[in-house]
Amino acid sequence: MTSVAHYPTHDEKPFGAAELEDGHSIPPNYSEEMLPDYDDNGVSSMSAGFHATRQLQIEARGEHGSGSSYFSKQPTYIYEVSPDGRHSGGYVSVRPKRGSNSCYLVRAGDASETPLANTSYRIGPFRPPRIGIQGLGADVAVHSSKWGCLSRETSMETPFGVFRWRYGSRRERHAVDATSLIIMDWKTDGEGSVEGWRCVAQLIRNKDLRSAGSTRWSVGNGGRLLLDLRPWAEAKGALQHIEVLCMSSCLVMLKREIDNGQVVVAPAPVVS
Repeated sequence: MTSVAHYPTHDEKPFGAAELEDGHSIPPNYSEEMLPDYDDNGVSSMSAGFHATRQLQIEARGEHGSGSSYFSKQPTYIYEVSPDGRHSGGYVSVRPKRGSNSCYLVRAGDASETPLANTSYRIGPFRPPRIGIQGLGADVAVHSSKWGCLSRETSMETPFGVFRWRYGSRRERHAVDATSLIIMDWKTDGEGSVEGWRCVAQLIRNKDLRSAGSTRWSVGNGGRLLLDLRPWAEAKGALQHIEVLCMSSCLVMLKREIDNGQVVVAPAPVVS
């Protein structure tokens, strides 16, 4: 299997990347020969009733515990993945300046960089990240579902209902051949739900799908994001809002991995 030979450093652009008016680069249209040949059977869901109607590839190298991405201005590219495995277009998550506590999501190729969503990370306890989605109204707060700064589960109350992100169990990871699996559930008693929750998105990371330049020991690295948008297929304007919510909140989860890694590796204070 052919893999991407090189991932751009903080000072480089991806191969073939165009440049927006203010200097931000946008994703190139990779050819089929430049990327792995992903097998759809390898990314089928373990959840009853789940069917991926949309596939995206999040390209973020993550960190190995150093946490330097927190201060990086390097954009995060999110590519659309076609059924035949081709990557094109998609989205870009941009941090306005180095060390900024916010970022915004735009369409690739949009020279005006009109934000589809803004995410603000606020410092301090009980101040969860907030996602503002264009046209949705009130901001969405991404709360820790359980007590503790190292909680691995988050929840969100939105106009579309309650969602949560959680890490998949060993059985769930094995079902999709994932080294790491993060699952987004929607609270509903409708068709396809299990104990009141229905899987609507999952981020799969393994040797074939994780971001180029990352390893199984990386934190905050990207992978293949699968979305099941069928529950909102008939709701006017909902598909775009749900897709943006899934992407933005997934990036919040990846940043939490880096932040939690910073807490774990932080040196103990000197007591005199």
